[in-house]
Amino acid sequence: MLLSEDDLEAVAHAYHGQIVFGSNIYIALELVTIVYQHHHPYAIANNTRIMVEGVLAHHQVPEPTSLFQ
Repeated sequence: MLLSEDDLEAVAHAYHGQIVFGSNIYIALELVTIVYQHHHPYAIANNTRIMVEGVLAHHQVPEPTSLFQ
C-alpha cells in the first residue's frame, strides 16, 4: 500500500493542522489514520497507521501554507 501524491498531501495537511492546533503527535497520527481511511475505507487500520507513521517519519512532508486551503 502506497500513498499517492493526493494522499500524501491530505495526510500532511491533517497532521500539521493538528500539530498547529495543539494536538500531540500521537493524537495527530490517529487523526491522519482516520483521514486516510475516510478516503480508503477498505484499508486496515493498523496497516494504515504503520504506513502513515513511516511516511511522516522518513520523508520530507511539505507543511501546508494554510490550514484553510
